[in-house]
Amino acid sequence: MARFRTYKNGLYAHRYKGYYITRQDATETKKRTYSVVDPEKNVVEDGLSDYWDAEWEIDKMTASPDLTRFLKELYGEEVFMLSRFFLDLMQKENDEGLSPEEQAFFGWVKKIRDRKSDGKPY
Repeated sequence: MARFRTYKNGLYAHRYKGYYITRQDATETKKRTYSVVDPEKNVVEDGLSDYWDAEWEIDKMTASPDLTRFLKELYGEEVFMLSRFFLDLMQKENDEGLSPEEQAFFGWVKKIRDRKSDGKPY
């Protein structure tokens, strides 16, 4: 889990790709929620159920159009295909190591596979 701290701008958050992920503590009637805040302290996304959803929203916001298209295609794959990609990359990493492009692909496959297995939408 990410480490939250108080920044010079007064936000108690975790910084991820230039944005801040803040959390609102749970109350008796509400579960803990997370928000994405831009560097100017404007709330971009609010009411996210967990930290990983906040990271995913930031990933989508910061992705280039080509990467967005790639992520949507990858999200269209079935979980078993994503697991196959994941296992192939893990074996290659153990045998000979991964190139930087393969490392990035490995990270995206892992994130998308986890989201799909949890039944979360793109």
